[in-house]
Amino acid sequence: VRNNELPHQVVIAHKKEDKLSTPLTTKLEILNLKEFGNQKLVVSNLAFTEELTLTFVLEFQKLKNAESYLKNIQSRLLESEDFINYKFDIFVITQENFGTLYRTKALDEYLAFYERNY
Repeated sequence: VRNNELPHQVVIAHKKEDKLSTPLTTKLEILNLKEFGNQKLVVSNLAFTEELTLTFVLEFQKLKNAESYLKNIQSRLLESEDFINYKFDIFVITQENFGTLYRTKALDEYLAFYERNY
């Protein structure tokens, strides 16, 4: 369900075998302190499936802020020299929708929903 009024989080899905959780978290925390310090964002990781880890940036009270942040890190961080050779799925999601996603492990279906609705 799309609900623009609920807080959103930015999620970066990446392969466990790439071992990106620590370097990605470190880079995001540095970026957050430098450019988003007033938002008090938190970065965390979660094993999602046998193959995937999710890195979260929590929490944006407004959808437009989450989308702006996503675009910023997509262009400046994920396309940087450190990460350009890796595949990421990056999206915003509400806590409610994340509960469904985590329970079903249906990432491809959520990404299709995300493309249609965001």
